[in-house]
Amino acid sequence: MRHLFHDNWRETWRGIAARPFIVGALSLAAGIALAEGFPALLSWPGLHILIVVWLAVLLVASRFSYTAFLALAMAGCFLLGYAAYVSSEKSTLEASHIARRFAGQRTEVEGVVDVAPEHGQRAVQLSLAVERCRLSKNEPAACTGKLLVFVADKRIPWQAGDRVRLVAKLRDAWNAGNPGEFNYARYLVRRGYYVTAWLRKAESVEIVERPAIPASLSEAIERLRGKLAAWIETNIDSDNAEMLKALTLGMGKGLPDDVRQSYQRSGTAHLLAISGLHLGVIALWLFVIVRRLTRFWPSILRRVGAEQAAAAVTLPLTWGYALLAGLHFSTQRSAVMITVYLLAKLLWRQTEAFYALFIAAFLILMANPSALFDIGFQLSFISVLAIVIGVPRLEASLPERWRSYLSARRLPNRAVSYLAFVLMSSLVCFCATLPVTARAFNQFSWIGLAANLVAVPIFSLAVIPMLAAIVGTWLIGFSGVGPLLALPSLLLAASQHFQDWLLTWTAGVILVPRLPWLFDVLYYGGLIALVLGLPSKKEMRGRPESGLWDDRPLRRRRRAAALLLLSAAAILAWAHSAGGAPDETAAYIPHLADGTSVVVRFADGRVETFSPGRAGEDAPLPGAPPLAKTIWSFGMTSIDRLWMTSRSPAEDKAAERLQEFINVRRRMDVGADYRCEPQGPLERCRERQNRSPLVWIWRRRGNPHLAAWEIREKERALLVVPSPHKIPAEFWAALKVQSKAATTSIVWFGPGQAETFAAMIDALNPRAVVLAMNRRLARFLPAKDWSAMRQRFPAVHRTDRQGAAALKTLTELEPLANSWRDDQR
Repeated sequence: MRHLFHDNWRETWRGIAARPFIVGALSLAAGIALAEGFPALLSWPGLHILIVVWLAVLLVASRFSYTAFLALAMAGCFLLGYAAYVSSEKSTLEASHIARRFAGQRTEVEGVVDVAPEHGQRAVQLSLAVERCRLSKNEPAACTGKLLVFVADKRIPWQAGDRVRLVAKLRDAWNAGNPGEFNYARYLVRRGYYVTAWLRKAESVEIVERPAIPASLSEAIERLRGKLAAWIETNIDSDNAEMLKALTLGMGKGLPDDVRQSYQRSGTAHLLAISGLHLGVIALWLFVIVRRLTRFWPSILRRVGAEQAAAAVTLPLTWGYALLAGLHFSTQRSAVMITVYLLAKLLWRQTEAFYALFIAAFLILMANPSALFDIGFQLSFISVLAIVIGVPRLEASLPERWRSYLSARRLPNRAVSYLAFVLMSSLVCFCATLPVTARAFNQFSWIGLAANLVAVPIFSLAVIPMLAAIVGTWLIGFSGVGPLLALPSLLLAASQHFQDWLLTWTAGVILVPRLPWLFDVLYYGGLIALVLGLPSKKEMRGRPESGLWDDRPLRRRRRAAALLLLSAAAILAWAHSAGGAPDETAAYIPHLADGTSVVVRFADGRVETFSPGRAGEDAPLPGAPPLAKTIWSFGMTSIDRLWMTSRSPAEDKAAERLQEFINVRRRMDVGADYRCEPQGPLERCRERQNRSPLVWIWRRRGNPHLAAWEIREKERALLVVPSPHKIPAEFWAALKVQSKAATTSIVWFGPGQAETFAAMIDALNPRAVVLAMNRRLARFLPAKDWSAMRQRFPAVHRTDRQGAAALKTLTELEPLANSWRDDQR
């Protein structure tokens, strides 16, 4: 074991020591990670003195030893990362920050729109750089910070640079999903949005001033971004407009939920954001085109080389597009790496992608320490690091005949080589990001390898023509851009159909509510052992085919295999011990072939499969690979039940009134604070949820299969559906199997499509139904369907008021309360 790490890391460490950005990035990340876990560490008495003494000793020793100098640099970056992250927390914000002075209060806010407004599914997102705030009857005061405003009115009369004024109740960033899911509140905080606001009408936002000339370069770019987005919405049909905005401008919040979920479940969601792939493809196309065009100007070639001229043109254009696309973390990483590469070309130097990656990490973490915990940052850097390290080793492991074929310069060989590179990149990225994806999105996709093999080449070919057509036609004022986008749109549609076909595979997408941290440690330990067991290009250079199996690599691979088996044995041992835990757990596997779902329940080591016709029958996981069984068996042991939360303040108030009414009728000590927030005590939350008859389903976030299981466990459930037409049809099919028939009552908020409502009625067979909709939304339920429902359910109730106001009339819920009281007796 000692020789394994000695042979591989001794030379590697010497190379790292000669590259300060690698050491600086790693030390900076370590300091930020420590600050996340121990934010009050610097307040310990005497620690400052020890740090100063230690740094002084290293400073003196650095004059005589390069190792001491390196240790001094590491210590400095470590402390810098720790201090920078602690200072960015909310508790250390300056006194004038809007989150510290006005959170939770109705406030008049004045600020500047710093980002182009963007359409979402429910509202327009408006980002403000706050300048002044005022409470009622108080004088305006200077404020700092950023405010994210959601405006339900889909009109966008604002643009970047506008000075606006609004009055709204400010609230802290909050989660609308379930505990354990993607933490949207933390996502907003790490982008500087500590408070948010919700408005209904666009007129609530008053435009105070609109400068004719942008005040800064970023403001000018955001204005251009908004104009291009408006031009796309005006001149392109709605089916393709949102996709084009996502692929070319990075404005993908308006994509339909079904399209977004399709890409997420197929493992190709990275294509919907302006990631390193998009920027790299654009930079590559620009570099190749400009390098070819230099042949027509021999005078340029006499002064500078073709590659130097191409690099000089590509560099500013790449950064211009990165700024236009929003400059997210993955875009920043790609832009810095491309800059390092192009600067090396300009200076007639060579560079390494590994070194450029750590330069990008160091610069991004210096500018924004909280980026380390951003899911986009993690996936971007882990993926590129896996490609840089893993793909060359996979190529070196191929037979000599295959490597010779892939390195040939002919067009068919290049095409096959590109597809092989995409396949190997998808494989190493999937393996490297599996724990991160499972922890952030509660799922991972086995079909992502096949989906990326088709989608990545198509997107690489389509993004440049789409961007060129949109920008070119916008500049000349030509509105007939549709035919120019016909072929790229056809390719994208074919790619999406292929993804939808892959999603019909059984167990193609694995849902994992939570994984223990020990799994990450064991998994990455085994992955590192596997990588060390593969030969590098340096080892294979100049060796015959038999050199792959000489004594030294063979001994090293045996040790790596032993370490890999040790990690696998530890994973299986942990799985066995966790699978037999007394706590019951639930895993959720969608059977996408027939649209139903299978609920697998682990109890005392037994697997009980709940599916149509086989409820309670002992059976193995249907269609699940062995690794999936292992992950499920120990990844679910601490999950008791999951719950849903409400979406808006109006729904909060309605749910509180409903809960108060239920408590009075059932005399239950649950309290109005029935919802379980991620910050609250988990045990008390579970006890409260177990005693509560209320199951809340939020329309977008959360897994409907989890809610189906929750309803099944209750003796009598009240199903509250804020927007039932957004709930997928497979939820009702799962609920029909899992819920206890004739014991579920429904409160219906908002509009609902007739076919969705019919599916819900058939699945639940309720005793009583309460509809809450206004007259404007009543058209979603035709009169004939209403008459048929009245005949089927004599106890049905309907109100023509808004959903939140309808719950104030508690007498309409009397049949539900009577049925619960009878059951309680």
